[in-house]
Amino acid sequence: MLRALSMTLICGTAVMALSQSDPSHVPQQQTPTKSTAIIGLDGVKNRTEGMMNINDGKLCFVHSGTKSQIPAAAIEDVVTADDSQRVIRGTLGTLSMFGPYGSGRVLSMLRSKLDSLTIQYRDDHGGLHGVVFTMPVGSAEPFKQELITQGAHTTMPAASNTRGGKQ
Repeated sequence: MLRALSMTLICGTAVMALSQSDPSHVPQQQTPTKSTAIIGLDGVKNRTEGMMNINDGKLCFVHSGTKSQIPAAAIEDVVTADDSQRVIRGTLGTLSMFGPYGSGRVLSMLRSKLDSLTIQYRDDHGGLHGVVFTMPVGSAEPFKQELITQGAHTTMPAASNTRGGKQ
């Protein structure tokens, strides 16, 4: 146990020394992007819309004047994906399912594309959390790359030409 702790301390010190010795990469402030916290963000209701950006090594989600932050170094896994949602949602979307001759089912097939960003991270007490965000098409991959640059980890390599399993 002591050996593992000392190895962690040595590796952490080496990473800090390397990050301080590279003056070419300075943490940047990204342009805020409209996103929705679907589920899992502590202190935020499910399906809350807000603005997301990366600032000073932290993923920041701002909604209704409230700011939630996740340090990039605490992120154990960050994954992006293509997704879609119904164009007609809410009560009208639900009521449309009762249309005659299956017309409501046809309306539910009308979908708009979006990106999803899924994050797995540890809080200050070591608890494991997961958060799912949605955002406009093409926004998730730059966020993932910037988070990795800032110290986040991922189990999925960067998508070059094979996004969403298509070639």
